[in-house]
Amino acid sequence: KILDHQSTGSMDGYILSESSLFVTTNRIILITCGTTVLLNCLEMLLQGLKEKGREVEYFQYSRKNFSFPWQQPAMHRSIAAEYTTLKTNFPAGSPYILGPLDKDHYFTFVMDNINRDAREETDMQLNIVMYDICEDVSKQFYSDMDSTTSELTATIRKNTGLARLFDSCEVVQDQVWVPCGYSANAMSGTEYWTTHITPEKHCSYASFETNAAYPDYTPLVTEVLEIFKPKKCTLIMLVDEESPAGKTRRRGANIGDTSYDSYMMAGRALNEFGPGYYCIKTDLLFCA
Repeated sequence: KILDHQSTGSMDGYILSESSLFVTTNRIILITCGTTVLLNCLEMLLQGLKEKGREVEYFQYSRKNFSFPWQQPAMHRSIAAEYTTLKTNFPAGSPYILGPLDKDHYFTFVMDNINRDAREETDMQLNIVMYDICEDVSKQFYSDMDSTTSELTATIRKNTGLARLFDSCEVVQDQVWVPCGYSANAMSGTEYWTTHITPEKHCSYASFETNAAYPDYTPLVTEVLEIFKPKKCTLIMLVDEESPAGKTRRRGANIGDTSYDSYMMAGRALNEFGPGYYCIKTDLLFCA
């Protein structure tokens, strides 16, 4: 269900029930949480693209390990089940796992037909997955009414500090649910920032994602951690070598895949999908 639609002219953003969707002339980015059966949309999307004479040059499906995998629909209950669906639709794709299977890990499936010798690729993406977020922040995401992109949701952004991340953007859209839960999208041009929050104490969780071009993610990650104050989190950085962050790392400088004030690094993994494109996973634990 579409709850809100906004546009920058270069990108359309949608808040869906349990999801965010971003669409440009050549990209579709769909982010879900909860028990949404994300892979069910593949057949419909691929058929729609075929009818419009479009071909898929790059496809990626990624997720952190589930907190409650047994509560997921059958298609998402295991990596093997997901792989079967993904491989059927993208035979040329390959699966990758970063991190230990019995602890925090990141599963991604990539089909990459981009000819990087023919053109410069500058994509980059940051995902922050946070657990046990601060109770003082969590309580801000409870409401006695559903509200979409309103004075109420603007107040939530201000009271939590999310306004510092979003309100300078060209477009901001957000949603709060009864009795709790919150999602927000922000866009400028073809760059997006998005967060999804489950505030219940027994399973509090927040995610943050952006494709914006930063030469170093450290200030942004620091800001996000200061807002949510999670007990643990995982950073995922997907980087093309010719992106701003890629050029920073190529010089031997840090792009934010390290420890932070009050957080120790509990694990780190790197995978290079091919020449010029890689993923870094960093696990952080609150230690102050």
